[in-house]
Amino acid sequence: MRLGPRFGVEVILNDYFLILLGVYFLLGVAPQALLLFLAVSLHELAHVLAGCRCGIKPLAVELLPFGGVARFTAPPSSWWLTTAAIALAGPLSSLILAALAAWIMNLAGDPVRKWLAFFVQVNLMLGFFNLLPALPLDGGYLFRALRLPAVGLGRATREAVRLGQGLALFLALITAVGFYYRVVDLQGCVLAGFLFLKARQEEEVTVYLFWRYFLTGGVKPDKQPRQTLILVANKKLRLSALWRNFVPGRYHLVAVLGDRGKIAGFISEEQLREMILTGNSQASLEELLK
Repeated sequence: MRLGPRFGVEVILNDYFLILLGVYFLLGVAPQALLLFLAVSLHELAHVLAGCRCGIKPLAVELLPFGGVARFTAPPSSWWLTTAAIALAGPLSSLILAALAAWIMNLAGDPVRKWLAFFVQVNLMLGFFNLLPALPLDGGYLFRALRLPAVGLGRATREAVRLGQGLALFLALITAVGFYYRVVDLQGCVLAGFLFLKARQEEEVTVYLFWRYFLTGGVKPDKQPRQTLILVANKKLRLSALWRNFVPGRYHLVAVLGDRGKIAGFISEEQLREMILTGNSQASLEELLK
């Protein structure tokens, strides 16, 4: 459900989030539903404010049962550092809110203390659960940002996605065992399926995120001496396959291997960008050299 732009940011309520709120209302616990909505909204607001503080314009915010996802425009050359700061802002804000609510709870009377206790529990869940290093959780974005300088955007994303899907399968297994012993219901399986699908979606979105960054300029040639990343690739490799090894914030130079492992030539980042913009992303490196 799209609420439309709010202060220039598109706000989206995920269907599962709406279902969870509806269940709370049907069970007669409307205050808990409102507190859940407040906690998730403040969690995402922290991401948006962190992005604005880093100079990145937020595009959209989607509220999910376990938190949310904030989308931003392509960031500058310090992409991984900026992403890490934005990802960490959400869980930290939730944990700070939990501590603040717990402090107020000790001073409040019984009627208010009940709702504050629930607010503390929700924020603790949002904070610690989102710190797990698995996409699409905030910890997954943080994990990817820390791995990105060493292995590139493609591999770092795949690792975080596999961790996310592994977490989903583990959650489904634990829920099934708990349901068998009549300890829990099957809501955990629904959440597990949702996490698995969102993790795969993050992998697909990353391709577009990279190309948007790369094709809008990336790192300029005047920074080449101190930020060059030399890639070695077979001449038969297609241009579209190179992105998995690119690292945002670096200038890339591709050494093309010809017959018998000899270097047939070099291809600069500008040449790659020009070929892709002219619709030749499926061309091989050998064709580009010719």
